[in-house]
Amino acid sequence: MPAFAAVERLLTSPDPETTRAIGATLAVVARPGDLVCLWGELGAGKTQFAKGFGAGLGVTAVVNSPSFVLMAEYAGRLPLFHIDLYRLATAEEAIGGGLVDERQADGVTLVEWPDRLGAALRHSASTS
Repeated sequence: MPAFAAVERLLTSPDPETTRAIGATLAVVARPGDLVCLWGELGAGKTQFAKGFGAGLGVTAVVNSPSFVLMAEYAGRLPLFHIDLYRLATAEEAIGGGLVDERQADGVTLVEWPDRLGAALRHSASTS
């Protein structure tokens, strides 16, 4: 397995349709174990991106923000694990809540509000 390589891209989208199209395009090249972190204010389009990403993976279920359940799992070309940490204050709440498990190595994990993980995200990325 190749070494971890963080790639950061800043994209600006004029509307939700374009945001979904960007997500769908990225999903075409997704590989097992990929972690996609989505930063942005409320209403920035993180969930629209996730909807497009799911469609690009062949997910037929409706992809919604899992704000209240924290993580939703969808079947597609690769399993999609959609995590929304908006309602959490600390990494301990996320990790203690079982949001990270070995199944994610076989799919793609999208994380909205990854800043809630703080140093835990940096540690996770450096050990991947």
